[in-house]
Amino acid sequence: MQKHWKEILWPLGGTLFGLFVVPIAIAQYPDFFNENRWLLPASVFIVAVCWLLPLLIPRNIQRLLVWVISRGGGSIAVSILLALGLLVALGFGCVRLFRLHEKHLSAVLERGRLNSMASQTGTKAIAPDSTHVEENLEKKLDEIERNTRPPLPGPAFSVDIEHRIITEPSKGTSFWFGSFLFSRCSLQPTSAAIFLRITNRQQEKEMIAAYSIEGLTRIPISHGRMFVILPKGSLGAGYIPKTIDFGAPRGMGMLVGFPVDDVDTSKAIPVTGDFLDYTIGEGHYLERDQSARGWVFFDYHKARVVIPARLTIGITDQFQRTFTYPISDHIGDPEGDLLPRRIVEGPLEDLSRCTVITN
Repeated sequence: MQKHWKEILWPLGGTLFGLFVVPIAIAQYPDFFNENRWLLPASVFIVAVCWLLPLLIPRNIQRLLVWVISRGGGSIAVSILLALGLLVALGFGCVRLFRLHEKHLSAVLERGRLNSMASQTGTKAIAPDSTHVEENLEKKLDEIERNTRPPLPGPAFSVDIEHRIITEPSKGTSFWFGSFLFSRCSLQPTSAAIFLRITNRQQEKEMIAAYSIEGLTRIPISHGRMFVILPKGSLGAGYIPKTIDFGAPRGMGMLVGFPVDDVDTSKAIPVTGDFLDYTIGEGHYLERDQSARGWVFFDYHKARVVIPARLTIGITDQFQRTFTYPISDHIGDPEGDLLPRRIVEGPLEDLSRCTVITN
């Protein structure tokens, strides 16, 4: 009779502990329990132990072993594999549940902080999704900061073209964009190479999240590599990689016309250098009056060719505000402007396996 009561009181004690003791403690000490990530896992563990402990009593274990052995050798192997599988599944399940619990608790705590901040700024905060806590928190904080910022006294950015290399619609600039995906690769000629300078004119640091130029399609060089590919017979055996500094143009830029149908892809020159996309974007902030400079490569729109002059640029910052400016067409000053505008060549590469896209 005494052993029988022990087997009943263990589950009963665990149930009472989980249903009454823990909730009462949370209600009386909310500051401690509401932000404690170990409280719920510890409670579940204690309740589970209370329910499983009677199974570990020697008498019950003996009964279970006798039953398994009586079923034969096959049942013994199946029982062992089943027990191991249950233990592994239980372990992985507990880890996953604990991670979900951490994310949910973080979401609840951040909601409280956001509501506190929003009450001070007059902005309504929305609880972030527990599966994307950090991303949603950043968006809400940006929204609060954006709504409380004073209006800009003037242009947020200034944009200048320091150099440009353009071509006729049916020709190329000799700069090619290489896209590499698994074992496949493709090559695409560019119609314009423009050296842009974007300067932050605001009082605080800003990040350029995106930009575009009306009438032109920007080549996403961060998704591939840039090459110089010349017509067949242009490169001899004595090629040596070098750094080319284009300097400042004497006029508005250069007009070139390299053919795109008879290029030698077996002698492609990989190029890097002062590329704008490597100096802006995620994590790159411009301080007040700081500039980002570099080459940007474009393709003409197929349906409507726009000569790269009197262009309009759209810039989006980290607060998703978009600013649109006309770009002035300045005349270069080779004698007074000594800033570098470099393209760095690398060793030749054979890209004859790549597909050439010219239309």
